[in-house]
Amino acid sequence: MYKRKRNIIIIKDSEGTPEAPDHHFTYEIPSEMMSLTVQQIILDAKKLVIRISDHENAADNLISDMESVHSQIDNMKQYQEAVDILNTEAKQTPHVQLITGIQRENRHLLEIHAENKELRNALEDHQNALELIMSKYRQQIASLMRLSKTDSSSLHNTKYANIITRQAEKINEMAAVMKTAASLDEEKECKEMEAFHCLKKENDGLREVLNIANKFGSLSKDISVENKTIQTDPL
Repeated sequence: MYKRKRNIIIIKDSEGTPEAPDHHFTYEIPSEMMSLTVQQIILDAKKLVIRISDHENAADNLISDMESVHSQIDNMKQYQEAVDILNTEAKQTPHVQLITGIQRENRHLLEIHAENKELRNALEDHQNALELIMSKYRQQIASLMRLSKTDSSSLHNTKYANIITRQAEKINEMAAVMKTAASLDEEKECKEMEAFHCLKKENDGLREVLNIANKFGSLSKDISVENKTIQTDPL
């Protein structure tokens, strides 16, 4: 049979020793109740800690609010002191001087207003003049662009005319060189033909002499005559 475990509390005397059996008593607490009591104590402690933390936060907020209030009070005191000083100075200053100062300031403001109006009118005139100058400038630029296009076309034509002239001069130079070379070749060819004819005549004369000598037996028969011809390049 299951036996429940029990907790026993013993009350002791002032000396720390248990009292006599006839003077002490015991109180048995169930274990489940003991566990619940400890858990309740822990929960209560947590609640107390949370409550203390909330109280501390509230205290900090109160301190901040108090500091803000003190700062506002100081500012109000400073403002009141400044107002008192101004009131004191105003009481000491005569009203005539105050009116004179206000009138002087009003005249100064009117002068500034008139000066601003004059400056605004001058600025408008300057802008109108600037717009007129810019329009004239744009017109001049447009005319210069048209002139530059015309000049570029004329320059283009002049450039090609110069190229054609230079090419014609080169062709004339080449024709003159070719003409000179042709004349030199013709002169050389004439000289060669003249030398050829001279050699041919001389060769024919020598052949006639040899034929006559052979005919009349003045030369040995072992000597044979070798006919040679001179071939020239065709003209």
